Order: sequence, then structure tokens, then C-alpha cells
Amino acid sequence: MATKMQLLWVFPPLFLALVGLAIYEHVFASTLSLPVSPAITVLTIILPVLAALNATAYLHLWTSANSKVSRKILAISLQAVQAIVTTVLATLFASDIFPSAARDCLLSTSWQKLFSAHDVDAIRQIQDSLECCGFNSVRDRPWPFPNHHGANACTETYGRTTPCIGPWSLALQRHAGLELGILLAIGVFQVVGLFLVSGRTWSSSSGYPTSRSPGLLAGIEGQSGRLLPRAGPIEYRDDPEEETIGPESESRVQEQTQSGANRQSSSVNPWSSE
Repeated sequence: MATKMQLLWVFPPLFLALVGLAIYEHVFASTLSLPVSPAITVLTIILPVLAALNATAYLHLWTSANSKVSRKILAISLQAVQAIVTTVLATLFASDIFPSAARDCLLSTSWQKLFSAHDVDAIRQIQDSLECCGFNSVRDRPWPFPNHHGANACTETYGRTTPCIGPWSLALQRHAGLELGILLAIGVFQVVGLFLVSGRTWSSSSGYPTSRSPGLLAGIEGQSGRLLPRAGPIEYRDDPEEETIGPESESRVQEQTQSGANRQSSSVNPWSSE
């Protein structure tokens, strides 16, 4: 059991690694203006920390010596809330992994918002990071904007011939996959933590001793002493079946021996009675 509980100390470094990866993905999504809500990515950063605190609270509430039913209900409720939040976030990110018309429409709508707002920094950052021009084609809403330059200004200036819809879609797919991996890891850690704590609780409440302590052995010996008589010294006898004869038994044996001798003498000499 000590080995199982020691596994819980592996969780903090792993949670820190998940937090670092989630921060990197948040910056990545913000840099490429991916159509992902910042609130979702920030929540993914916070979730590993909350999961670690929740695991600690569950261990304290569930295994405490004075743990009441209300404490256990609270521990289960916190774990249920974490599972629900993890499932919802995982579902949102999973919808962006696989190619679909909805994902293409989402990307097109996001690009149009950037283009309509003349967000030079955002569009230029996307084109420079992914080495592309425009959206559906190099002439489709690129930067430099066509109202100040020609539609081929991006291609002529930077020599790029790739539209941004392909690389941008792959960037969104990669981001969603890593975020989903973070959430799945949190879910796995939650299940493992529940298994370890529940196994520890079951073994401690099953009633079976895990070690033979001196107090336990003393109690067992005391109970056995009350049930069985204490053995005394055994005298040596030539005949194992020989029993100890007391004074009363010895007198009865002498009487029986004398009466037997009288009967034998009377049967041998029938004239002795005369």
C-alpha cells in the first residue's frame, strides 16, 4: 500500500508539465489568432492546478479518521464537477480535430472578421508564421490589403504561393489535439487517484491486519489463555497408559484384590467352608 500511495507524489510534476504545455498552447493560439475562445484555453491552464488541489482534498476528506457522510459527499461532488468540466472541454476541442464543413466555416468567418477590421497585425502574423498569403487563395483577402495595393501584392512581395486555409486548419487541428491530450491526461490521473485512495480506504476498513504488532499478538495470547488450560510439567512414566492412583482408588483396588483371592481359594478347596 505504501507503494501505491507513493505514486500520488508523481502527480505534481506531471501536473506542472501539463500546465506548461497548456500555457504554450494558449500563446500559440493567441499568436495565430485561432478561432478558439481564450476563456477555454485559460481554463485548460487552470484545470491541472485545480485537479491537484481536488485530489488532495479528496484524500483528506475521504480518509480522515473523523470523516462524516457529509464530507464524503462533498469529496464525491468535487470529483464529479471536475469530471464534467473535463468532459465538456474535451468535447469542444475534439470537434476541431477532424476536418468538417463546420470547421472550415469557422475559419472563414474568423478570417473575415480580421479582414473587415483591417487587423494588420493578426493577418500579417498568420501569413508570416505559416508562410502563406490570403485565405482560400493567394488573392482572397490577403495582406497587404487590395484597396491600397493589388490583389497579388502578397505574392509579389514575399514570393508565397500557398493560401492560408490549409496551414491554418492544420494549426487549429494540432492545437485542439494537444489540448485534448492534456484533458485526457487529467482524466486518467483523476481515475488513478480515485483508485489508489479507494483501495487504501478498503484495505484499512476491511478488518484484516496488515502487520502483526506486539499488542495484537498479546491480545491473541490472552484470549487463548482464557480458552485453554495452561499446560503443566509432565512426569515421566514407563507405561504411557498408566494413570495416577489416588488414596481412595488405591483402597478400592486392595478390596477388589482381596475379594478375588477369597473367591479363588474357595473354588480350589470346597471343604474349607466346613
